[in-house]
Amino acid sequence: MIHTDSDEVVATVPVGEGQRDVIWLTEGRFAYVTNVRDSTPSLVSAEDFTVTATNPTGMSPASVTVLPDGRKSYVSDLGSGTLTAFYLTE
Repeated sequence: MIHTDSDEVVATVPVGEGQRDVIWLTEGRFAYVTNVRDSTPSLVSAEDFTVTATNPTGMSPASVTVLPDGRKSYVSDLGSGTLTAFYLTE
Protein backbone atom coordinates (compact mmCIF):
# COMPACT_ATOMS: atom_id res chain seq x y z
CA MET A 1 0.00 0.00 0.00
CA ILE A 2 1.29 3.46 -0.91
CA HIS A 3 0.33 6.69 0.84
CA THR A 4 -0.74 8.88 -2.07
CA ASP A 5 0.26 12.19 -0.46
CA SER A 6 3.87 11.17 0.23
CA ASP A 7 4.34 8.27 -2.25
CA GLU A 8 5.66 6.30 0.74
CA VAL A 9 5.14 2.54 0.95
CA VAL A 10 3.19 2.07 4.20
CA ALA A 11 2.49 -1.67 4.00
CA THR A 12 3.14 -4.79 1.95
CA VAL A 13 0.19 -7.15 1.94
CA PRO A 14 0.76 -10.78 0.93
CA VAL A 15 -2.02 -11.94 -1.40
CA GLY A 16 -2.19 -14.84 -3.87
CA GLU A 17 0.19 -15.65 -6.71
CA GLY A 18 0.31 -13.70 -9.97
CA GLN A 19 -1.44 -10.45 -9.08
CA ARG A 20 -2.97 -8.89 -12.18
CA ASP A 21 -5.65 -6.30 -11.41
CA VAL A 22 -6.36 -4.05 -8.43
CA ILE A 23 -9.44 -1.91 -7.89
CA TRP A 24 -10.80 0.00 -4.91
CA LEU A 25 -14.36 -0.49 -3.75
CA THR A 26 -16.43 2.70 -3.95
CA GLU A 27 -16.05 3.73 -0.30
CA GLY A 28 -12.25 3.23 -0.39
CA ARG A 29 -12.04 0.87 2.59
CA PHE A 30 -11.20 -2.25 0.58
CA ALA A 31 -9.21 -3.17 -2.51
CA TYR A 32 -9.79 -6.20 -4.72
CA VAL A 33 -6.74 -7.97 -6.19
CA THR A 34 -7.00 -10.73 -8.80
CA ASN A 35 -4.49 -13.58 -8.39
CA VAL A 36 -4.10 -15.27 -11.77
CA ARG A 37 -2.02 -18.28 -10.71
CA ASP A 38 -4.17 -19.04 -7.63
CA SER A 39 -7.49 -18.53 -9.47
CA THR A 40 -8.70 -16.29 -6.64
CA PRO A 41 -9.41 -12.66 -5.89
CA SER A 42 -8.28 -11.26 -2.52
CA LEU A 43 -10.17 -8.57 -0.63
CA VAL A 44 -7.71 -6.31 1.24
CA SER A 45 -8.63 -3.97 4.08
CA ALA A 46 -7.10 -0.49 3.77
CA GLU A 47 -7.71 0.01 7.48
CA ASP A 48 -5.35 -2.64 8.83
CA PHE A 49 -3.69 -3.92 5.60
CA THR A 50 -4.94 -7.50 5.95
CA VAL A 51 -6.58 -9.90 3.52
CA THR A 52 -10.15 -10.25 4.74
CA ALA A 53 -11.36 -12.75 2.12
CA THR A 54 -10.03 -14.96 -0.66
CA ASN A 55 -12.50 -16.92 -2.78
CA PRO A 56 -12.14 -19.35 -5.69
CA THR A 57 -13.09 -18.28 -9.21
CA GLY A 58 -12.70 -19.81 -12.64
CA MET A 59 -9.20 -20.30 -14.06
CA SER A 60 -6.92 -17.25 -14.34
CA PRO A 61 -8.99 -14.32 -13.03
CA ALA A 62 -7.83 -11.36 -15.08
CA SER A 63 -9.92 -8.37 -14.08
CA VAL A 64 -12.47 -7.31 -11.50
CA THR A 65 -15.15 -4.65 -11.30
CA VAL A 66 -17.63 -3.61 -8.63
CA LEU A 67 -21.11 -2.27 -9.30
CA PRO A 68 -21.55 1.42 -8.36
CA ASP A 69 -23.73 0.54 -5.34
CA GLY A 70 -20.85 -1.62 -3.98
CA ARG A 71 -23.06 -4.67 -3.44
CA LYS A 72 -21.77 -6.99 -6.17
CA SER A 73 -18.50 -7.65 -7.96
CA TYR A 74 -17.65 -9.49 -11.16
CA VAL A 75 -14.37 -11.25 -11.90
CA SER A 76 -13.52 -12.21 -15.50
CA ASP A 77 -11.79 -15.57 -15.67
CA LEU A 78 -9.52 -15.58 -18.71
CA GLY A 79 -8.47 -19.24 -18.54
CA SER A 80 -11.98 -20.67 -18.27
CA GLY A 81 -13.83 -18.01 -20.25
CA THR A 82 -16.27 -17.42 -17.39
CA LEU A 83 -17.50 -14.55 -15.25
CA THR A 84 -17.69 -15.06 -11.48
CA ALA A 85 -20.10 -12.92 -9.44
CA PHE A 86 -19.72 -12.16 -5.73
CA TYR A 87 -22.22 -10.51 -3.42
CA LEU A 88 -20.39 -8.11 -1.11
CA THR A 89 -21.57 -7.61 2.46
CA GLU A 90 -20.36 -5.58 5.42
